[in-house]
Amino acid sequence: MLILAIILFIVVAGLGAVIIIPVLKNKFPPRRLVYVHGATAAVAIFIIILYMLKEQAQPLLVVCLLLFILTACLGLLIYKMDIKRRESLKIVVILHPLLAVISLIAFVTYLLAQYLVPEQPSQELSWLDSPAIEVTQQQTIWMEGHES
Repeated sequence: MLILAIILFIVVAGLGAVIIIPVLKNKFPPRRLVYVHGATAAVAIFIIILYMLKEQAQPLLVVCLLLFILTACLGLLIYKMDIKRRESLKIVVILHPLLAVISLIAFVTYLLAQYLVPEQPSQELSWLDSPAIEVTQQQTIWMEGHES
């Protein structure tokens, strides 16, 4: 499920690279590409949300999701400026792909940690298994046997 999301985000990144070229030249990008870019990103984010509802949400995955949502909000801001035929703010145009790359790196890191690092079995000790408790129990038993 998450592999599909990462494939979609890679497609989104490729489309974004094509879209940003005319924007940086103060031109308007092709609308179809913008729509496919946004819709594909939305589907990938939705897949992550579905996965988090199905499985236990790990903190890094929550951070990745929040980063992707923030990136999408910046993308919507750029889209809104484009619809109104206003020149996009260059800082937003630069921040959007920068945040997208950071989000993608964090997501890949999460996936690598999940699938390449084997889970270590939990070796939690009960407080009753502690050597100090055994000594105390032995002393108590010895003292009970030697009381007058």
